[in-house]
Amino acid sequence: MDWSSLGSLFCLELTLGAFVFLALVARAPLTPFFFRLNGGLAVLTLSGAWWLRFFAVPAEGFDFFLIAFGTGVGLMAYFVACGRVRSELREKALWTAAAGFAAALGGAVFLLSPAPSGWTWLFWVSAAASGLIAGGVGIAMALGHSYLTVPGLEVSYLGRLNEASLLSMLVKLCCVGALLFAFAAQLETEERSLFRPMGYFHLGSRLVVGLLAPMLFGWMVFGCLKHKATRSATGILYASTVLVILGEAIGLSLWGSYGVPL
Repeated sequence: MDWSSLGSLFCLELTLGAFVFLALVARAPLTPFFFRLNGGLAVLTLSGAWWLRFFAVPAEGFDFFLIAFGTGVGLMAYFVACGRVRSELREKALWTAAAGFAAALGGAVFLLSPAPSGWTWLFWVSAAASGLIAGGVGIAMALGHSYLTVPGLEVSYLGRLNEASLLSMLVKLCCVGALLFAFAAQLETEERSLFRPMGYFHLGSRLVVGLLAPMLFGWMVFGCLKHKATRSATGILYASTVLVILGEAIGLSLWGSYGVPL
């Protein structure tokens, strides 16, 4: 798979993850600017997906329709969520946006990285889990800064995002294990085998840097939140964000090399 396709997939993953995690804190006493800023950055990332792949090389068919339709629904819902609306409406709008971007990611996965019959759902779940990890940890880090400016903001909101990010990492870990088992023959090629020393190094780096270390940091965040040490938790989330992005970059490289979203 070419790098423009991989880049567009990663942008769609980030957009999905960001909106899911924004929806999880939609009822928090935050200003509309928080949702405009973070949602706007996610939409900017979404525009990168279109610029990298879909504007340069237009596609046709149901998969492309799913991408365009999901993107349109997500953008309209985002503009609703940005307004000065009640938290209940903002929550519904953000979940609608997340659903639209999930559909767009599914269409992109089916179009750019078609899986063998019966396995398309696993490819989509693995890609979505990557987005929830990368986009979610970033939103959690941004929320951590809000404790400096929003008096009385409950620690439970940051705890909710931390729990969701840990669950996403666990799902991704299961997806990687299932993909390694299901596509062992495809990953064992004469030219470039994943089950050789260099392949093990890349796979190990992807697992340790992108999943296991951030999971450990997530448990550290729980310890900080027990004592309401939100500054310490935010600092840990900084480090976790860097590790997650590095891990996803390695995962994208493996996806491009072997055609499997590890």
